[in-house]
Amino acid sequence: MKATQYHSKTALHIAAIHNKPEVARLLLHKGATPHSSDSDGNNCLHLACSNNSTEAANAILDEVSDIRGKDFVLKNLVMFENLDDETPLLVALKNNNLKIANRLVKDFGCDFIKNVDENFAIHSAAQTGNIPMVKILLKVIRRHSEKLQVFCRSFISLAWCKV
Repeated sequence: MKATQYHSKTALHIAAIHNKPEVARLLLHKGATPHSSDSDGNNCLHLACSNNSTEAANAILDEVSDIRGKDFVLKNLVMFENLDDETPLLVALKNNNLKIANRLVKDFGCDFIKNVDENFAIHSAAQTGNIPMVKILLKVIRRHSEKLQVFCRSFISLAWCKV
């Protein structure tokens, strides 16, 4: 499915923009390319996030995960940067789309994605005044920090034992 319209938008892009989750599922099931980008470098997930199309974003994430796997989704949709060097998470945060930003953080661990200015997601959340997202990101960061501390203690203990 390569048919495009003005600004290189595919039917899947249009379904994402207009929050049409069933259309998005059907297109993906029939072979639409989820990682194709428009003339601004936005994939279907960017467009869903920028238009607060939460149901379409969830349908895209679910369907592509089922068809191609979670690693494909992470690499080709979630981590993909548009021409403004923004990931879908950063787009969701700019548009105060807490539901999809929360899912991206919890399901794909993309809280440590940086933009071109080397800002983390928490910086974008703080800049937009998105208090609920700041709280979620602080919890995730704390959890990662605790795991990292345990890993470091284990690594240091292992290194000490070998000395």
